[in-house]
Amino acid sequence: MIPVLTLWQPWASLIALGAKQIETRTWQTAYRGVVGIHASQYAGALGVCFQRDSIRRVLKANHLEPKALPLGKILALATLADVRAITAELRERTSSREQEFGNFGDGRFAWYWARVRPLDQPLAATGQQGLWRWECPTTILDAYNRPAPPNSASTRP
Repeated sequence: MIPVLTLWQPWASLIALGAKQIETRTWQTAYRGVVGIHASQYAGALGVCFQRDSIRRVLKANHLEPKALPLGKILALATLADVRAITAELRERTSSREQEFGNFGDGRFAWYWARVRPLDQPLAATGQQGLWRWECPTTILDAYNRPAPPNSASTRP
């Protein structure tokens, strides 16, 4: 079993696409390692896709429409590499595009993703708050643990 983090769309897809490398949370975790990226069933935040050019551009570049983003599905596996308290110094070192994709306010934490790999087919799952446990199919976990082929960009989420 692996931990999974549920996020609203479009942020789940932005992580799965590799466009969003930092997720911001009000809480931290000592866990480091493989995490499933799950898109919540909640579709209420999809309006942000039409309000922010940066999100529209990423989705368009990946041939994705906001209304077609998967909901209630695990989209990718990623490695949670680090979690840091958000400070003025961290904000200064974070790109403006990355800041557009998250809330870098005081009292929050930056979760850094590495080795993000979208699933070939998103898998239906019921999400939960916090990090929750999921029985990841062995074939998916084995594929994640293999080195990525060169130029393995994906547009699946």
